[in-house]
Amino acid sequence: MSKLRLRVSLLCALAFGACAGAVTAHGLAEMQTRTAARKTARRAARGPSKACRAAPPPTMNTDRFEDLLARAKENGSVQLVVRLCVPFRPEGELSDRDARRQRAAIARAQDALLKELRGARVSNVKRYEYTPFVALTADAQALRRLRASRTVADVTEDTAVPAAGL
Repeated sequence: MSKLRLRVSLLCALAFGACAGAVTAHGLAEMQTRTAARKTARRAARGPSKACRAAPPPTMNTDRFEDLLARAKENGSVQLVVRLCVPFRPEGELSDRDARRQRAAIARAQDALLKELRGARVSNVKRYEYTPFVALTADAQALRRLRASRTVADVTEDTAVPAAGL
């Protein structure tokens, strides 16, 4: 629904109490949610936000980073999950068009990250289409680049988690 139609519906509802197409409180909340989702998808389509680009590199816990770095040096590599600096909303909250924009923004951020990692030993790259993450196996040099990258929001070790109740 366009902003003009929303305003007309609101004015109609306020002035006359009820008229054809009047907005209920639930309907208004739903429209506001859709509007917010569209704005988020538009921001996502532009790639990493200004805040991400201007922010310092990820604030990974120093002890956790040093532990990952030591394991990468000892074993030659470490399995990681990298969260990208891309605005994200679950696709169920987005229109089809906004979901496509968000996926495109995620793909651009993944491309930028992999470009930054050229020359480092990176393997087993798994790009996620619907969420702003990349899973990969990286050596110590790649881990240092990840920590310094403004495209990266966080880096964690990719570990197996047992299923609940088993």
